[in-house]
Amino acid sequence: MATIAETLRMLRDVDGVHGSFVIADTGTLIDADLPAIFDHDLLGEIGPRIARLYETFSSGGDEMEACVLRYAEHKLYIRRMTWGIIAILSTVAVNLPALRMVANLAIRRIDPEIAVITSSGGFDEYASNASCFDAHSLRRLRAARAIGKSSLRGSGSNDGKMIGS
Repeated sequence: MATIAETLRMLRDVDGVHGSFVIADTGTLIDADLPAIFDHDLLGEIGPRIARLYETFSSGGDEMEACVLRYAEHKLYIRRMTWGIIAILSTVAVNLPALRMVANLAIRRIDPEIAVITSSGGFDEYASNASCFDAHSLRRLRAARAIGKSSLRGSGSNDGKMIGS
């Protein structure tokens, strides 16, 4: 069975996809396949914000399965999974039907992996072997897991515009 990182790399087969990442429902980073410019600190801030976006829609009675945040030169496709959220960064010109199709395939492969990871004991083993974690990230992720939510809080402006759900 492919690892989460290998499955995320598969998403780059869609023309215009730069990379992707998976977060748990709490916003904790599970794994990522993104260019080096997206460091662990940045992903540590983005994850909880995406989780809060989903919580906001749920609290209003709406259930959001997917959305696209459109920026000047990029799109961020965000999709709910059973055990977390997948986010895919692409160019504006990406073929959205192709992206949705490959995202569905990736989700079918990743969801069972995350179920194991988020169970007791599975997270530590996965995090110790995952390529996206350095020692600092591991400490933060374990601390976030211990309190049941991300310890990162952030605020700031977002120039993204939601263009679908």
